[in-house]
This record gives sequence, C-alpha cells and structure tokens, in this order.
Amino acid sequence: MTTTSKSSFLKGICDEAKQLGIGCSVGIHEKSPLQGRLYNTHVLISPQGDITSSYRKIHLFDVNIAPNGPRLMESNTTVPGDTVTPPVSTPVGKVGLGICYDVRFPEMALKLRRMGAEILTYPSAFTVKTGEAHWGTAKEQGD
Repeated sequence: MTTTSKSSFLKGICDEAKQLGIGCSVGIHEKSPLQGRLYNTHVLISPQGDITSSYRKIHLFDVNIAPNGPRLMESNTTVPGDTVTPPVSTPVGKVGLGICYDVRFPEMALKLRRMGAEILTYPSAFTVKTGEAHWGTAKEQGD
C-alpha cells in the first residue's frame, strides 16, 4: 500500500472500526514525492479494521471568483491522482470512491458504474460561495 498504511491517524481509525465492527470512509492528506505537495486521498476501511481501498483525487478544484473571492487553488498544494480505483465489495454493496469536486465529472461516475459500483461516495468540503451549486447537484442526483 502507500504511505496511508504508516499513518498513526489511520491506524487509530482502523483500530476503532475493528473494535466497533463498522466500516469507515475517510478523507486524508497523504504525502507525495513532490516537495510541499500532498495527495487528497479517500480511504475505505472494513469492519475488520483493514484498509480495503484508497483513491487519490483526480479532479483538482481551482477557482478564482473575482473580484471578492474566494480564490482556491488546490493545484498549488495537491498532486492529482491518475487512476479511477475499482469499486470495493462491502456488506452494503460495491462502493466506488471519489472526492468532492470529482462529483462534477459524470464520466468518472459512469466509469465506476461500468466497473460494478452500486454506491458512490464523495467525502467533500465546500465553501458557501462555491458549494451551493455542488450541493444542488448532489441533492438532484440523490432523488
């Protein structure tokens, strides 16, 4: 696995997941080989406390809403992933992993579905200004 397997933060979540017998979907920042830049990573943890899958965010969020902001440039600090991770079998179905802004790219969701995903998960953090459009899309797709 990647540097995620060495994280004390993730080890603690894995231990708790095992103790409670629950699966977890966790968003983390993961070390990259590039100085000063990280991966934005989504990790799936089984009820047995094992890391069963990880996905590095492909679609980075860069926005500059002039003149009063916000200006958010994820590409300044984050290395994009390059692979759509195959869905993982879980007790509730086959889960496909995405992260936040990935939700705006239907081809990724369609690829995950073709790969067998029954559930898509997108841990997210939106600003008020930029999040309204994403929240509306998520609500529409959930109906």
